[in-house]
Amino acid sequence: MLDHERLMVLLTDMAKFESQTVNELFHQGEWPGKCHDVHTLPNKSALARLDDLGLSDMTKIWKLRIGGAGRLWGFLVGNVFHVVWWDPRHEVWPSKR
Repeated sequence: MLDHERLMVLLTDMAKFESQTVNELFHQGEWPGKCHDVHTLPNKSALARLDDLGLSDMTKIWKLRIGGAGRLWGFLVGNVFHVVWWDPRHEVWPSKR
């Protein structure tokens, strides 16, 4: 669930990302963003959801860290990040820690 407080954090962080280049967002290591090969996603429900959305032909999926555990997942097409889902508990690609 996305309550008002969490929505405001999400929108604030997204506004910060808007002023950054793709290189600044996704090519600085782990944060704020990172790319994964779709077929390596460990969460089978996430893979099934991509199939349900007609996105199973995509090869790369990108994430942006929002706050602590939250992740915004989507696809990068050119310089545009297309949001697929909000992962508030970091369950799409759980930490190994």
